[in-house]
Formats: sequence, structure tokens, C-alpha cells
Amino acid sequence: MEIKELAVTAAGIIFDNEGSYGSVNKNDNGAVSIGRLQWHADRAASLLREIIKAEPNAKGILGNALYKEITGGASWAVRTVTEAEAAKLKAILTTSAGKAAQDEQAIADVTTYIKKGQSYGLTDAGALIYFADGVNQYGTASALWKTIAAETLKGAGDAKAMYEATTKHTNKYLTRRKKVYEKVAAMQKTAEQTPEKKSVAEVAQEVKAGKWGNNPERKQQLEAAGYNYAEVQAAVNALMGRSGSTPATYTVKRGDTLSAIAKEYNTTVAALAKLNNIKNVNVINVGQILKLR
Repeated sequence: MEIKELAVTAAGIIFDNEGSYGSVNKNDNGAVSIGRLQWHADRAASLLREIIKAEPNAKGILGNALYKEITGGASWAVRTVTEAEAAKLKAILTTSAGKAAQDEQAIADVTTYIKKGQSYGLTDAGALIYFADGVNQYGTASALWKTIAAETLKGAGDAKAMYEATTKHTNKYLTRRKKVYEKVAAMQKTAEQTPEKKSVAEVAQEVKAGKWGNNPERKQQLEAAGYNYAEVQAAVNALMGRSGSTPATYTVKRGDTLSAIAKEYNTTVAALAKLNNIKNVNVINVGQILKLR
């Protein structure tokens, strides 16, 4: 997986373990935590400042006092909030601007977690995703997660080794750690069982060899398999044009149309009609042999 894909996958797992867009933990170990990733203390204040920049009604939602405190850059290192303040924070967090800012910040933060894991030597996708969830709780400067990464690399370097290293070095949050490991393991098992998708060029070669049947069934089969029919057909046409391998004739099969045959062999309906003396281009018969060149 690329870093962006790893970050998106890890963020999805972290979201399940943390909060919703409007989550507000008024006193989370001495300071407020907010939102989908439960941004804590000064990170919460920083996120709110970004939301305020994008939300035109921010002052009306937060009220003058809270708005001035946040935009004024006050430290929230030990800032807890009241019930009334929590309601205001929830209101701004769940605006369109609030959700968008959270999504953007989440991917940026989780990308940082992934890169931190890579800086420790982790390369396995599952291990990096697992690591990201842990660092989201402890912070990128966590000595514990640096130790867990080092222990992981003494073994297989994968998510299983990382989970085992976790249980060896801490007894905190092990229910969450097990849940994350099981999710990662299930994802990797599914990925292993899913055959790698062939390239358009490879599929075009198969189409040219007749492995995908004839139109219109071919179009349905290609699209069901996740391919863009027009893109594949263009590649087929290019292959035929380069190789000069267009056959001399084509035998009409059930479901064929003259337009589909023309498209398949990089020609036109008018050209086929003229070449085969066809008066009605809407009528061709099964078994009929058409000249293609």
C-alpha cells in the first residue's frame, strides 16, 4: 500500500475506536478531547481554530467568550469544558466546515503516524496500521511505541509480532489492541484471497485472443469485473492496429450488431455495409460471414 492508502485505512480503524464528528470528552485525563480522532488539549484548540476560519457563523455558534479564547491562542493543555461549552463545541464540530476540517486533519495526522512507524524501520502494512492506532493514543513521541516497534522488528515485523510485542510491554488498552490486531489480520487475509486485478493491457490481450466472448456479453463481463469497457476496447483496437492482425472475415454470433462489430474491429458501420453489400444495417444473421477488410 502507498502511504495515503495506509493512512486512509488506519484512519478508518481509529475512527471506530475513538469518537464521532460531534464527540466531546469534557475531561479526558485533565483536558478536553474532541471529534473523530479525539484531538486532545492543545490539539483540540488547534483544530477548532481551523474550523473557525472556515465557518462563517463560528462566533454565533460558540459565543463571544469561547470564540475569543480559542482564536486568541490560549493554551488548552489543562482546559476542561462545562456541559454548556461542550454543547457549543459539538455544534461547531458537526457543521460542514467542522466535518471537513476533521477529515483533512485526520488524514494528515495519521500520515504522520505512518511515517513515524517507517522511521523506526516498520515496513509491513498491517504493522504500520496497528502502530498508527497506538500512536494516536500515546503520541508520536511515545517511548513505549518506539520500544514496541523495535521488539516487532526482532520477530516477523508484521501485525502479529507487533501485537505480541504490545502484550509484552504494557497491560493498558489491551482490549483495543486485540480488536485492532484482529481487524488488520482479517483485512490482510481478505487481500491475500483476492486475486490481483489485471492491467487494461493484459485484458486487451485476452479480449484479442477471444477469452472474453463477443459483444454485448463482453461489455457486461468487463464492467462487472471492474474494467472500463471503452478503455479496454481502445487498447484492443490499438493492438490490432499495431499488429495488423485484423482478420479477413467475422462470423456473426447471437447478440451481435453491426455497430458492435465495427467498433470491435476499429472500422465503421458504413464501411462494413459497403464491403458486404448490406442494405439494412440493422439486420445481420447468425452464421453470416462478414468481410472485415
